[in-house]
Amino acid sequence: EAALLLDKIAHAASPEEVIHRCRQAPLLVKSLLDSGAQTRPVTRLISAVCDAATARFLELAARDLGPAPCPFVFLALGSQGRREMTLFADQDNALIFDPPTLADASALRPYFLTLGAKVCAWLDQAGYPLCQGRIMAQNEKWCAALADWERIAAEWIHKAEPQQLLEFNIF
Repeated sequence: EAALLLDKIAHAASPEEVIHRCRQAPLLVKSLLDSGAQTRPVTRLISAVCDAATARFLELAARDLGPAPCPFVFLALGSQGRREMTLFADQDNALIFDPPTLADASALRPYFLTLGAKVCAWLDQAGYPLCQGRIMAQNEKWCAALADWERIAAEWIHKAEPQQLLEFNIF
């Protein structure tokens, strides 16, 4: 049943269909828990559903926006990245894009912020609430060029103050 759900999400024709399929996950989780499933496989399943939805939302957003202007990575952070999601987990994500030159980064960022906003909004509708701390690819701080991320990572390491440690831990 889990494999079928993941397949249906991966091949959904629209964001609405992905959202509908994701909304079926709690019933599957209840069924697994009622049958005695252990917690770890269940949290991995919840994470896998969110991963499948994220991947499909990225494809559907690119269909709307056009192909990405440069290579990028959409990162699952927090409990999703650790594959420890529960049904009450919010989304934590980031986006790293690699423009041909550093000068291109500011010109390309709007595409990726729009992409991030679409994906985050659809994830929210699918049952993965927006992060109250705004740690999401729709936030400029968490949607940046690779060179910016290298600077951010160095700052986390060198400053090592509470906020930097928190962000590093989430990342």
